[in-house]
Amino acid sequence: MIDVKPVTMTKDDWAAVERALTYPYGRARLICDGYNLSLQTVLDKPLKLAIAWYVDGHFKGEFLKEGSEIGKRFARPHVLHNYSPRQKKDILKNFGKRGAAKYFPGLDATRTYHAWTWSSFGALKRHLIANNKVISLVADDAPDILVEVQS
Repeated sequence: MIDVKPVTMTKDDWAAVERALTYPYGRARLICDGYNLSLQTVLDKPLKLAIAWYVDGHFKGEFLKEGSEIGKRFARPHVLHNYSPRQKKDILKNFGKRGAAKYFPGLDATRTYHAWTWSSFGALKRHLIANNKVISLVADDAPDILVEVQS
């Protein structure tokens, strides 16, 4: 078996992708471990942009289900705590450690859901690097980057 060295994107490639995604409806395409990943800047809320992702040009709700390989690679994990820090503090103050453990067994429990959009390019980049071995920019579809016109 031939040992293949993972191909990583250069700093300039990442910068080009980030520039392409700073504009509304900007897009970029990557190949991540054989998956064709399309990134596009979309309107998340009024006057708020986010980066949406598509695999092979599609998005399916099953990508966000627990245990999905595609979801693990590309979806934004979001951790929710059962109780806020303020609520935990009040419970511990009123019930003590033993009472809190007895009456609130899930005091430190969390649950995770996956989201379809990313609000930060830096977080998306870190997640892609951590969960994919080979990431490359699609050469024939270089990001659409607006070029400044000098007069």
